[in-house]
Amino acid sequence: SVTGVQTCALPILTTNYLRTSGKRERGAPKYLFGGRAQLTLGDFDFGAQAKRTSSRFLNDINGVVQFNPDGTLANAAGAKFKAYTVVDLDLRYSLASAGLDKAFFQLNVSNLFDKFYVGSFSGGLDTSAASSSAFVNFGAPRAISGSFVVGF
Repeated sequence: SVTGVQTCALPILTTNYLRTSGKRERGAPKYLFGGRAQLTLGDFDFGAQAKRTSSRFLNDINGVVQFNPDGTLANAAGAKFKAYTVVDLDLRYSLASAGLDKAFFQLNVSNLFDKFYVGSFSGGLDTSAASSSAFVNFGAPRAISGSFVVGF
């Protein structure tokens, strides 16, 4: 037996490739568009806006969750989040005709149709849906707010 000799194991180097050719970048929809219309009638301003976001993937390999015919999980290689459309409305009543030039009442409705959607999410090159590092932020539900604004 030889004393005073240290040994160390050399790391085994491997090369892995992920098939990303022709895939979409994670989180990037194929399309995203929106628009706004506004109409003024006397002391009233009416506004409506809509935004459409197409489906998005959790990772760069565009993996999806797959289930067996019996409903059990077959593969959690990623996730594909569905497309969604959000519509917002607003109504403003100016009090200028009552002598208050910089005052108005406003009513806003966001997510008018109460659409449930994934607004944002974490992801990575090959993040799986079962990964503890993956998380999602759901979009806000329908909300109605009113305000009275006075400028001075």
